[in-house]
Amino acid sequence: MPEINTIILLAGLAVNLILMAVGGTWKLSRVEMSLHKYIDQSKKDTEERVERQKREFGETVAAIRAGVNLDMTAIRKEISEEQKFTRDTFMRRESFYKVQETLQQDFRALGAELKGRLDRLDAKIDTKT
Repeated sequence: MPEINTIILLAGLAVNLILMAVGGTWKLSRVEMSLHKYIDQSKKDTEERVERQKREFGETVAAIRAGVNLDMTAIRKEISEEQKFTRDTFMRRESFYKVQETLQQDFRALGAELKGRLDRLDAKIDTKT
């Protein structure tokens, strides 16, 4: 009988080893499947984050571009207004001196005319008194 016990023991050992191998393989396959699932989810999350960052970066660039365009438009308008003002109010030096001489002559003539009128007024006042 010791041989039958040994055979039963060895058969039980073999069955246990086979069950452990099958169970280990089954557990490893479950771990592998969960790892694949986790890797796929991580890929998806990473791709979503990259896409979101690309979209946000694009929106930021578009907003900056729009702001710069508005600023440039305002600057162009202001420069244009300054150019028009300069065009409308600019006077050459020679023209300024000519106008100044004309004004001086007019003031001299006006002063002479006023002096003449005052002299006539004095003369009239003197004759009446």
